[in-house]
Amino acid sequence: MTFDKAVKKSFVGQTTRQTTKYNLQKIAFGLPSAGLGAGLLIWNFGDYVDGEGDWVRPAIGGPLVVTGLIMLNDVSARSNHKYQSDVYFEMLVSRYNNK
Repeated sequence: MTFDKAVKKSFVGQTTRQTTKYNLQKIAFGLPSAGLGAGLLIWNFGDYVDGEGDWVRPAIGGPLVVTGLIMLNDVSARSNHKYQSDVYFEMLVSRYNNK
């Protein structure tokens, strides 16, 4: 996790409203991404059966599916966002103190 992401997760974990907004953004981008990628893969499979499949649609569709699923997996409770950022900040402080 980067420092910027830890700061963002810390702000997201402060209130339920911010957490809901953050989670809805992840869902709003994750579902269409996964759906579009799956559609491209299915479309290419249909063309492959007819002997007209190519490498472009799977090359685009595969990463879209994976990215969409990763975004959907990042949706979590408010306490989890706060915990993740706190752990990262504690790790930074311990690194600084041990130098």
